[in-house]
Amino acid sequence: MFLQRYKVSMVILLIVFIIGSCARPRVEIDPLTLSRDKLLQVARGSTIRFAMWGGDERINRWVDTFVVSRMKERYGVTVERIPMDAAVFITKLSNEKKAGKTDGSLDLLWINGENFARAKREGLLYGPYADKLENWKYVDPRMVSLDFGLPVEGYEAPYGKAQFVFEYDSAKIPDPPKTFRELGEWVKKNPGRFTYPQPPDFTGSAFIRQAFYEIGGGYEPFLTAGNRIEFEKRAAFLYAWLNEIKPYLWQKGRSYPASKAILDGMFERGEVDINMSYTQSGAQGLIQLGRYPKTVRTFVMKNNSLSNYHFTAIPFNARNKAGAFLLSDFLLSPEAQLSKNDPAHWGDFTVLDLGRLAEKDRRAFLALDLGEATLDLQTLEANAVPEILPEYLLLLDKGWETYVLRAKWNLMKGLVVLTVFVFLMTLGGIIPPILDVFGGWEGTRFSLTGSVRVWKALFATPGFMESLLFTFHVAVLSALASSVAGIFLAWGVYSLPLDLRTIAGLYRIPIILPHLTAAFLTLLFWGPTGIATRVLYGLGLIHGTGDFTFILYGGWGGGIILAYWFKETPFVMLLCLSSLSQMDRRLLLTAANLGARRWQTFRALIWPNIRSSVHTAFLILFLYSAGAFEIPFLLGESRPSMVSIRLYTLLFDKNIGERPTAMAFLLLFFLFCLLFLGFYLRVTGKPHFRGRKL
Repeated sequence: MFLQRYKVSMVILLIVFIIGSCARPRVEIDPLTLSRDKLLQVARGSTIRFAMWGGDERINRWVDTFVVSRMKERYGVTVERIPMDAAVFITKLSNEKKAGKTDGSLDLLWINGENFARAKREGLLYGPYADKLENWKYVDPRMVSLDFGLPVEGYEAPYGKAQFVFEYDSAKIPDPPKTFRELGEWVKKNPGRFTYPQPPDFTGSAFIRQAFYEIGGGYEPFLTAGNRIEFEKRAAFLYAWLNEIKPYLWQKGRSYPASKAILDGMFERGEVDINMSYTQSGAQGLIQLGRYPKTVRTFVMKNNSLSNYHFTAIPFNARNKAGAFLLSDFLLSPEAQLSKNDPAHWGDFTVLDLGRLAEKDRRAFLALDLGEATLDLQTLEANAVPEILPEYLLLLDKGWETYVLRAKWNLMKGLVVLTVFVFLMTLGGIIPPILDVFGGWEGTRFSLTGSVRVWKALFATPGFMESLLFTFHVAVLSALASSVAGIFLAWGVYSLPLDLRTIAGLYRIPIILPHLTAAFLTLLFWGPTGIATRVLYGLGLIHGTGDFTFILYGGWGGGIILAYWFKETPFVMLLCLSSLSQMDRRLLLTAANLGARRWQTFRALIWPNIRSSVHTAFLILFLYSAGAFEIPFLLGESRPSMVSIRLYTLLFDKNIGERPTAMAFLLLFFLFCLLFLGFYLRVTGKPHFRGRKL
């Protein structure tokens, strides 16, 4: 008995021991406390997850080949490249910080600028550690002490040096512009041959920032904080200049490339004559790859070429800080910096001070052939200017969206209001009937007696309220069904490969079909002798055509709704696909890498991009369905009838004395729709109209 109890006790103790062991917190290894040998020992066999922008295939290839192989051979570690935009992984880290998650999924970040500012402000980075790296001795600390004007203080290690250049084909443009004013004149003389990526794309934001430096009268006041009022004054000149050249841009400025990669492809195909890059020797690398003609060259604006350093940093909750420390150090080594500086690999300039290198390494850098497309170092350094503080970058991006991207819509709103006002005030054809509805003149006195009679007659009309509610019912269901179907069909088409997406473009056909055709097809399929009826009869589910009349003649407007659904769904798809085409597809890849489910991807990425289009489409379709005449006339029942049919009857089938009643009905229906629109906009928020290519 005692032995049995002893065994049970030992089993219980063993279980408690195992559970306690599993529950023990992860041991945090601080690489700053380890010797070099111990660091190598701890890192060996581990995996380092390197989060970096993945929009340039040359950079990706360099990391996947050179960096991965060297780290494996030299230190026995695996480097896994995680393609992710900096703004995305900073938001991810911020959420993990708030949730108290100490075991992160990223080990090293490629970062700089406004993203570093946010990461440092929210305490998302490990450090300071940069000056403890073995290869720090080759760096001039003064040159990398600031990142977009913010003190680095050791929380990130230098990675590369970038400078903004423009790319052009010297065979087509022998004398490129030297200032933004000259660029504006060139754009006007060569309409459709220039554009820039849509901010907040990194390169697009840098382009408008450089233009701000010149058009706004300088950057110096914005190297320090607290000058927002002066910034807004100067930014107004930039927005005016951008709107001045907007009609002469590619596609007349109606849309912009969503990313630099798209603009690269346009330049490569000859759709535009000037490209731009934040990599000084990137053009030479593309020449060597055979993507650019050998006559492509680069130029910078006079005394106005943005220049900055980019860095790597370790997240506060990195699981493999030792490995991240080792990779950050390797990327700073003369070997990695030399390979990265070669245009055939990447073309990213080194952050090392050549005077601090061994003679062999220094000569290797000096012997690098940067190619004819790369400007000489003297020209680059002579025209380099620093970045302004991140707070102004965000203001500039938001200002561009408000005053440049949506400027046309703001103007259109004013024109619409003016047009309506002029129509009502000068084209008085609609005013007399309205006055009749609200009364009339009896001698020299205006009387409301006639108005009371008209409104009494209207409300006494049989089926008046029934018709109003039936119209609302049909319009809402038609718009709602079309919107839901259009959303998911658009998402499906967007997910297809490019070659299949072209075939799927057949979805546009119903848009151009006449209403008569749409009504005929609805009858052909759903009518008493239609295809659906015959199929059901053949399956023995119904006994005759009279058993299948509820679709078209069930008193709920089924035929009208189906015809509208057939016509309107492609319209919703068209608007949604136009919005999705502006979205960076790499975000979907990032979501997949993070393990997002389809509904999470839809909620976080798809819906925010198409929401404005869906709301816009719903309002248009609601008004169209409520007011259209042809389809209700062909497929509607005598009772209940749509408002459009009743108005037609009152205006043309009765005597002229019924026209004030018809006008009262029309005014009431107009107010009804207006109230619904006001309610809808209040609930959903005003649609955020964006420039898009249809």
